[in-house]
Amino acid sequence: MAPVKRKRLAQTAEEEEEEQQTTPVSGAGKDQTAHRYNPFSLLENEFRGCLKTYYYNNYAHSKSGHEPFIDYNPMFNGLQNYIYNLLAHEFHTSGSLKFNIVVESTYQKINKDSQEIVEIADVAFKTINFIVTSLDNLQKQIRDSFFNLLIEETNYQGKSSGWSLRNIDGLMLRINRYRPLKEPNGSSYIKLPKSISKKNCIINPQNQTDSKCFMYAIQVRHIKGKCKYRVDNRYFRLLNKNNPIYNFNNIDFPTPICQLDRFEKNNPTVSVNVYGIDDKNLIYPRRISETIRQDHFDLLLLVEKADTDDGDDDDGEIDSTAQRRSKGTTTKVKHNHVVMSYCLYFVRDETQIPDSSPLTQKIPSRPILYRGEDAAIHFLTTLTEYATQVIESLDEHHIGMYPLTREQEQMHSDAKFCMRKAF
Repeated sequence: MAPVKRKRLAQTAEEEEEEQQTTPVSGAGKDQTAHRYNPFSLLENEFRGCLKTYYYNNYAHSKSGHEPFIDYNPMFNGLQNYIYNLLAHEFHTSGSLKFNIVVESTYQKINKDSQEIVEIADVAFKTINFIVTSLDNLQKQIRDSFFNLLIEETNYQGKSSGWSLRNIDGLMLRINRYRPLKEPNGSSYIKLPKSISKKNCIINPQNQTDSKCFMYAIQVRHIKGKCKYRVDNRYFRLLNKNNPIYNFNNIDFPTPICQLDRFEKNNPTVSVNVYGIDDKNLIYPRRISETIRQDHFDLLLLVEKADTDDGDDDDGEIDSTAQRRSKGTTTKVKHNHVVMSYCLYFVRDETQIPDSSPLTQKIPSRPILYRGEDAAIHFLTTLTEYATQVIESLDEHHIGMYPLTREQEQMHSDAKFCMRKAF
């Protein structure tokens, strides 16, 4: 790992010790929490507690009789229980979580001949995110994170010949509240916003007893009959077949967005796009498949407002965003959106255009769905084609305009130039 410069928030040893005296430590039960000594201080608390960062300063404990650690193994062994208590406390308080560990150290390069220090570098080693959905496996996850850090440090010294450890600056514990598509505590059904439901363009399966919303959203395509939103034996029969339509092996329920790659690999003819909806009920892409395949799905991810207010993210990107903010940098994110499909539906006002009208035959009665990289051009061509047919039918059958109101007649008389509007 290449050396990186740290931008740590300034804090005196006295301030840290005051915070460490009141750092929460959790016992075995949910209510068995106590405020006793913990060497970690709370460094960040963002998004209403959705992101927390605790920091252990290796040189801020001299008053408490703690000598600075000079090697990684003793430090990991000495801090393991404190880390477990912090994670257990957050788990009991907020539920499922993700955590990773960052170790910040200083390395030096010494001239072999003169034994003088010729270069000093700040280096940070970090683990991947570990997902905690129960405390049964937490101790092992912490040990695995330490093991991964030791491997990364060994690789760094091996690739960067001449570097040696000068001192360990500290250890950072970053905790994210973890929310998959829905927290696994019963039904994951969420009602559609009224502005979306009244369009009758989305089928929202009502699973009232489990968290398999993703599976039902995929299966609904093969449900026959009325009221397809009702999750009943029609859905269950698709799973009981000897040769099921879709392979859900190794897919968790509720399903994180990151597992959709696995689902597409299990089903080579399937591709899945996921879209989100913001506070203004505007649709935006959350996950776009690299290839549009024969059996394609466009899914809308619904999140309860309590979760969206926290700023949580299913893919864990909230963590990197918060870290960039803490370092005082601004990152511009650009998305290259490729339009790959559209649905065109004409609504005929039967009071104005009855069934007997010749225009009725020119207006499609079913939605027009198209998928392809040329969707934008295809949409404009299709819309122009049907608009031309309607105009020609109006001319052919001498269908007159609706009578103008007095205000419209006056505007027409007063107009000094023509104005054309395209719809």
